[in-house]
Amino acid sequence: MDADIIASGTSKSTRDKTKSIKDIVREVCKEQQGLAPLETVLDLAEQAGIERDRAEGIVERLRRDGDLIEQRHGMLRLP
Repeated sequence: MDADIIASGTSKSTRDKTKSIKDIVREVCKEQQGLAPLETVLDLAEQAGIERDRAEGIVERLRRDGDLIEQRHGMLRLP
């Protein structure tokens, strides 16, 4: 068992991917001067080496936990 999972409830790999997704949303929001299209975020996550289905799961978890807001359908931003 991974010590990171015991200490924080998530693996280091998952935390790193989550941070990458949040960084992507932050950067796209800055470039778009507003909201980040979900498809753009997923495409950039894939380019960063995160499998698309894994990225979708991370985005969904971040939305559920309130760490990511879907202002309009398919349009994301950080709180």
